[in-house]
Amino acid sequence: MNKLFEPIKIGSMTLKNRIVMAPMGTTTDTTNAFNMRDVKYYGERAKGGCGLVLTGAVVASTEFEPAPCQKLTNTKDVYMLQLVAERVHFYGAKFGIQLSPGIGRMNWIDPHTPPYSASPVPNYYVPSLICRELPTEGVKSLVKAMGESAKLAKDAGVDIIEIHAYGGYLIDQFTSAKWNHRTDEYGGSFENRQRFLREIVEEVRRACGKDYPIAIKMTLDSMGDDERPIEEGLAIAKYLADSGLVDMIHFGRGAYSCRWRMVSSVYQPVGFDLEAAPMMREVIGDIPLMAHGKLNHPDVAEKAVSDGLIDLVAIGHGLIADPHWANKVKKGKLDEINPCIGCGECHFNAMKGHSRPCAVNVHGMREGEFELTAAKSDLNILVIGAGPGGMKAAATAAERGYRVSLYEKNTYMGGIMAAAGAPRFKADVHDQVEYLKRQIAKNKVDLHLNTEITLEDVKKI
Repeated sequence: MNKLFEPIKIGSMTLKNRIVMAPMGTTTDTTNAFNMRDVKYYGERAKGGCGLVLTGAVVASTEFEPAPCQKLTNTKDVYMLQLVAERVHFYGAKFGIQLSPGIGRMNWIDPHTPPYSASPVPNYYVPSLICRELPTEGVKSLVKAMGESAKLAKDAGVDIIEIHAYGGYLIDQFTSAKWNHRTDEYGGSFENRQRFLREIVEEVRRACGKDYPIAIKMTLDSMGDDERPIEEGLAIAKYLADSGLVDMIHFGRGAYSCRWRMVSSVYQPVGFDLEAAPMMREVIGDIPLMAHGKLNHPDVAEKAVSDGLIDLVAIGHGLIADPHWANKVKKGKLDEINPCIGCGECHFNAMKGHSRPCAVNVHGMREGEFELTAAKSDLNILVIGAGPGGMKAAATAAERGYRVSLYEKNTYMGGIMAAAGAPRFKADVHDQVEYLKRQIAKNKVDLHLNTEITLEDVKKI
């Protein structure tokens, strides 16, 4: 895994390796501010060996819509952000935020209040609700807000701004021929549709200085529908590259019209966005290119960088499941990586407004809340059933120092998860079962397969 761990320059910034924590909306609370949970959550991924840690979207303004995620609109929002940056830097990683002017037609206020968008187009959730067109002065106000927020971020210790022009959100609505029907300077021609994005980049550059790193996360295409044809996406990528204003391009495929592509699941093959990397490389030249999409498979990630398809690997859900992925890969401890199963538990709860748990990592976004303390007594622990819950309980108890016996009436471990992981297209689930088996062996659990336990057996033991 040599290439993954080579340093790389993004503008004036040098990363220690090519592994990036992908931006994900994960830890927002009711205050829409960063908090101590963020400090621990992002800090743990830096401790785990990432070269760059990126937050999910952070909005620069609440003038036209309520904050759907974390915000950075004034100096009061800086305090906790600075603590996150400090914690990430402590472990030798760089820290960036994904900055957004808003989500436009994707916003949900209530069934009666239409959100603002580039043009009077249908709201995503209630198509009969027609969005209000952002006034020209409002567009300029958002451009200014993006620069002001970027400066706040820089002063808080943030090393790079990634501008959020992805997923069908507000910037995408301006750059899209489908959603932008404006007649002012921000609509009409291709160049006019890019004006909002270009002015944002220029404003961030003006606010933060000519040497401050700026990245763009952009939608290449929406996979087969007319929301973002691939020709339009490639033209936008070329436009950004030719502008000379950006230091890195992070691309992805998909939008809300095909969310299955935007948020990966068990059903996608590993590295599913890499097929488009050669097209991106052809139009952007030597600008550092980053992709995401189930790149938490070390061999796939290493090959993508070694072959020059991309320069940086962005890993999202895989780093929720195992924040120490990078260090484990570097040390060759691939068998100890806790694999993401692509179940969508994190995303499902985010869409409900809940906290974001991880199905395979109880510590994910709960860092420090469930400390595993050493056993204080020499107890024998009996675990009945070697399904995923029983396997995890047994391995955890043994890790703490208890003497553990695990009994399973079947001849195999994994329970119904073993069946769930049997189909070829559910390899991620199979990988998790195999990981749990390794944990049972590693922690020297006394395993008894093909052994049914009754109440009388328990009493005797």
